[in-house]
Amino acid sequence: MWVININDADLLRDIFVKDFHVWPHHLDFHLGEAIDIRKHVGAFAMDVISRCAYGIDVESIANPNHPLVLNARKILSVDASFGIIVSGLFPALGRLIGAEPFDMSACRYFDDLTKKIIDERKLHNNHKNNSISKRRTDFIQLMIDSEKSDKDFGYDSISDGEPDDKSTEQTFKKPSGTLSIDEMVAQGILFFIAGYDTTSAALTHAIYYLSQHPECQQKLYDELKTCDEFTYEKLVHLKYLNAVINETLRLAPSFLRLFRVCVEDYPLGNTGITIPAGTFMTVSTYTLHRDPKYWDNPTDFLPERWIQPKHHPYAYMPFGGGPRLCIGQRYLKRYYSYWARHGVPGPNYVDLRQVMQPVHEVDAGYQQKYGRIFGMYTFTQKIININDADLLRDIFVKDFHIWPNHLDFHLGTSKLDKSLFFMPGNDDWKRQRSILSPVFTSGKLRAMMAHISHISDRFIQSLSQHEVSGEAIDIRKHVGAFAMDVISRCAYGIDVESIANPNHPLVLNARKILSVDASFGIIVSGLFPALGRLIGAEPFDMSACRYFDDLTKKIIDERKLHNNHKNNSISKRRTDFIQLMIDSEKSDKDFGYDSISDGEPDDKSTEQTFKKPSGTLSIDEMVAQGILFFIAGYDTTSAALTHAIYYLSQHPECQQKLYDELKTCDEFTYEKLVHLKYLNAVINETLRLAPSFLRLFRVCVEDYPLGNTG
Repeated sequence: MWVININDADLLRDIFVKDFHVWPHHLDFHLGEAIDIRKHVGAFAMDVISRCAYGIDVESIANPNHPLVLNARKILSVDASFGIIVSGLFPALGRLIGAEPFDMSACRYFDDLTKKIIDERKLHNNHKNNSISKRRTDFIQLMIDSEKSDKDFGYDSISDGEPDDKSTEQTFKKPSGTLSIDEMVAQGILFFIAGYDTTSAALTHAIYYLSQHPECQQKLYDELKTCDEFTYEKLVHLKYLNAVINETLRLAPSFLRLFRVCVEDYPLGNTGITIPAGTFMTVSTYTLHRDPKYWDNPTDFLPERWIQPKHHPYAYMPFGGGPRLCIGQRYLKRYYSYWARHGVPGPNYVDLRQVMQPVHEVDAGYQQKYGRIFGMYTFTQKIININDADLLRDIFVKDFHIWPNHLDFHLGTSKLDKSLFFMPGNDDWKRQRSILSPVFTSGKLRAMMAHISHISDRFIQSLSQHEVSGEAIDIRKHVGAFAMDVISRCAYGIDVESIANPNHPLVLNARKILSVDASFGIIVSGLFPALGRLIGAEPFDMSACRYFDDLTKKIIDERKLHNNHKNNSISKRRTDFIQLMIDSEKSDKDFGYDSISDGEPDDKSTEQTFKKPSGTLSIDEMVAQGILFFIAGYDTTSAALTHAIYYLSQHPECQQKLYDELKTCDEFTYEKLVHLKYLNAVINETLRLAPSFLRLFRVCVEDYPLGNTG
């Protein structure tokens, strides 16, 4: 087979439009390796295409094992197998030996799925029994509807060079007949193959180019602000948005090569060359789009060149051209504009320059620029940031049932997926919450005060040694040791004295878990949780997780054996977190919702939500809560104390007021500490300026009207 490469725009116009009948065989053969970011943007593409093609909402991030996702990946993961090599390079041999380039189990899945959907739609979704508003609008439904139409839609294109009406009418008059079931199956699979990779690639490159050109980001944002609503009709008229998309596809076309095969001898323009029938022709779109003959500054990202385009119409062919132009290009462009359709201000692309900037500085800059409500993006998630106190009250309390979940995070094989913080807000979460809420009541916390007071005295004694020498100390290190001792004692009933015993097993393993560096496991698990599950990434040190697993089980076994009410007096019983969880098994009291926040939910709503169900905590659940107690308690405690000491050192007048208040207290019991107003004021002000969590996350489980924002 002869192969020629043609990159002359005038010749391409003739080949793809005027002389289309010479080139009817379009080779739909596509090989492409996904780079990392495409793999993650691909999760979004998977959801959109699944919904638009088959009307199925798969949520591939949350449901990586959904049958549609698994089978789509089998088809999309076209590796260099024997079947694909033979079918691509030696198609005649492939037909002869029956080579299979695609996974046939996946093909059969889509075959059965399409047939099932078509049967259900034809049975139920007819105009007599269903209103137009209830009818599906996915690709399968549109193919079904096409059977009922005898209208000639002609040639639909958004390319710069449109064919003349006469030629398209002759070519594209709708014939009689309908699509067969097998043809619908084929188009559905093709919709996936052609749409998934092109969409994820285009989004990836757009994100990259905009991150390298912040001035283009700003121009795009300024244009989007002028649009009152992001409907399809208005989006197509946003000139700069479309210019960004076109320029992205010019520099990074969806198909690096376009293919045609001529069916008869073809004279190639005025070159004097005649191409024999059966010749395989390629067009290098990458080279064509960067040819200085057609483009000024061809390697530069300049969306402005598309405001008043002057290039040859066939020097830009990201989807092909002529009658065999990719029919999915309108879909891709509409999908590519998704980020602009939410009507929320904010950066409309991932700003990679912000990755290394502190989170609080990024958020403060965004709020100053966009207001208290703004949208932003990670590699795999679209996020809306809300800093309006009235709206937050509704989200966190009144509408908790709509916002019950935290952000998805892959936890590896650790038991942390059974902890309250990382669990979805389902019935199992409610069960654990109702069991654990009594553990944090004032009475239970009061019982721990003796341990905290003892460790506090030891901490003050340690600091007094440095007071005598007058040397500067790293206060975070010492406060961290204090926090380690308090958490170890209150969680597990173990007195470690971490300053004197820095190599205590509990201290060493706690530090392994708490020292969450930017490792591959933590990055993948946090930014790309679906990928983390797929490859089995471990965000935490598993030897440390196993240590706390064994420690918790050992303590529970010992307590259940020895610390029972018959053989031990109340005074001798442990009062740590593990013991309180063990004791919770024996209580059937409904403690409701226990909170120390300023705004309490109303009694009626909390009783309905937090009635204690029957059941107890499993061993794994106790292990998870113990580790979570360490993770959530250690860093927040040490950070809060460190900041409080710092702020007081900068404000000696506040130190004096606090000192004067403390002098009035004859003993520091739990009951008296909670009534020291200025002490609590100092703590609250510290947490206002230096909150324990720089970002709080919630995920809504249904569409949510955001107050009166529209």
